[in-house]
Amino acid sequence: MIFWKLKILFSVFDATKIINNFNLKVATRRQLPLFTLSSIALCYVVFLKNKYFKCKYSAVGGWGDVSGFVSLMNENEIVEQMTLKLRKSNLVKERYVSVIYKDLIKFRKDFFVLKNESFKEERDVVALLRLLIEKYGIYLTMIGNLNCLWRYVGDNKSNKFNLSEINYFARVRGEVAGVYPEMEIVLTRLCGLLGNRLKVDGDLFRYFTNSEFVKFLNSNFKISNKLINELKKRRSGYFYLYYSDKEVVLTDKRKINKIKKLILDKEKKGESQLNGVPVYGGKISASVFNFDGKIVGKLPRKFVLVTYMTHPKDIALIKKSSGIITDEGGVLCHAAIVARELKKPCIIGVKAATELLRTGMKVKLDADKGLVKIIS
Repeated sequence: MIFWKLKILFSVFDATKIINNFNLKVATRRQLPLFTLSSIALCYVVFLKNKYFKCKYSAVGGWGDVSGFVSLMNENEIVEQMTLKLRKSNLVKERYVSVIYKDLIKFRKDFFVLKNESFKEERDVVALLRLLIEKYGIYLTMIGNLNCLWRYVGDNKSNKFNLSEINYFARVRGEVAGVYPEMEIVLTRLCGLLGNRLKVDGDLFRYFTNSEFVKFLNSNFKISNKLINELKKRRSGYFYLYYSDKEVVLTDKRKINKIKKLILDKEKKGESQLNGVPVYGGKISASVFNFDGKIVGKLPRKFVLVTYMTHPKDIALIKKSSGIITDEGGVLCHAAIVARELKKPCIIGVKAATELLRTGMKVKLDADKGLVKIIS
């Protein structure tokens, strides 16, 4: 497969040059495999331009391992495209979001037929996987367009919607996003079944890229030690880029660590101030507590909780905090609802917060404007 040849030839310099040329920055963190990251990249760079808002990303990348991935995108280019697109229409709800919602209803019916088929004793695993990969393209076009709108909504300079409209967008986006976990369950199940059939660890197939998996399913399923070793390396750690119809996967850990360090160092230097969507106002200065699911040692006396997304099980920690910053979320997400209930200053959708704000850092949180300033 050509990607492995590119992997050998592709250098740290090549990767950072492309990242700089396309101005890629840390965007989201997901507990999902390389297949899903590559499907997102293919959809966002190629498919988005053909439907709904008809905006697109120039490039998408990221790094990951068995625990999930961190994606790289240029979200400013989407805000600029959406700003130009929406100047021509004040019917965003009727012309775009309502249409996506209708398509979602049909998609859910079709998908759950596929899901039920995957549980039958007599099933064609290869045919179902082909169909599932096709469904990923349709699904990611829907959620990708809603994410383009959400980037626009989250950009305070461009926001032209009232709270009722934003709540509607958030509700539809939440319903579309709710299908994602079900698709990943079916993907994992079908990969496991294919693995049983071919007598290999089926989980490894989730570390094919989208295009590689399609080629594999259309081939004679030749499994070599080289292929197995490559997929194992990817599951252990990879760096990925999709741009200009080119796809690159690196598994050299030394190169990956260099690329990650260059990206994060650049963002730390360039981002003394981070932006997000304010959901409950207030201004505080405090230490950061970067929460990744476990608490080690003593909590600071006064701290801002920084996390990917809050969950009901985190309520005791949220109550102790002086404010909340999340990578993800909409105006109706758990963090937003709890912040309003507890009257805690809260900013959501700060993207790279968990990557850039480390425990012990001092920050000023301005939840009236959606700004986080790094003091030290």
